[in-house]
Amino acid sequence: MRSKIAAGDSLLRMLWFWKQLSLTKCFNAYRPGEPPSSPRICFLFVAAFALVAAVSPRLGADQMLQLGAGIVSHGTKAGALPCMACHGAMLEGNAAIGAPRLAGLPVATTYAALDRIAAGRLGKNYVMRDVAKALTERQKTAIATYLASLAPKH
Repeated sequence: MRSKIAAGDSLLRMLWFWKQLSLTKCFNAYRPGEPPSSPRICFLFVAAFALVAAVSPRLGADQMLQLGAGIVSHGTKAGALPCMACHGAMLEGNAAIGAPRLAGLPVATTYAALDRIAAGRLGKNYVMRDVAKALTERQKTAIATYLASLAPKH
């Protein structure tokens, strides 16, 4: 389970940094009029990832799971409702209100969905949009990590 979480955490970090840094735009601004060079963009991306990963505080896998479990069960002080309120006590979904199953989803899938919901690019449920907007990047990662650790019951 730890390798699954670590791999998902690394993927999430790379996706988040790509989104935040928008290296293609930085490179085009550095050399206007020339097509971007894939090796240079990859080098910049890897260098930025290594730098930020080295200085950013990280939670251990167990701490991430605890934080995620707490948010899923109790919500956050910032106003995010507990996931269990709509998605069910076992997070298997609630067809009556259109809440999908969350248990066992890959880390990257959950994180990307929360990010897109918060930005208004996914779904039309305003309650879920408010919940996603109330979450920090670390909280989204913790929730995604916790949900990935759960075995779905089919």
